Amino acid sequence: EFFRSQEKMQVSLNPEALKVLDGSALDNRLKGAKFEELPVKLRSDRVKGVLLSGLESASQLAQKGLRPGDIITSVNRKSISDLTDFEETVGLVKVLLYFQVVRNGRIYGVRID
Repeated sequence: EFFRSQEKMQVSLNPEALKVLDGSALDNRLKGAKFEELPVKLRSDRVKGVLLSGLESASQLAQKGLRPGDIITSVNRKSISDLTDFEETVGLVKVLLYFQVVRNGRIYGVRID
């Protein structure tokens, strides 16, 4: 509740829960990984993608050198803008996965067989 022009007003906030994607639900090669929308504070005109928010140490992605906090910006050379885009793109790939990853401002390529 708050007052504006001496009139009592009420506002309801309904924060949406962050959508978290379990990698194993998308592709078995992504088992042990959790992906989220890229938070606004990490987005820019140059960086769009999804955040690798969680990763089990024994997972294939961890063995390939990925870490929680990495930003996946493309899959098989297709730019990724959000979690839905990531989910659709990975869902179409049946063979080799190639991620472009941004970590601390540097760009890396990761091949996932």
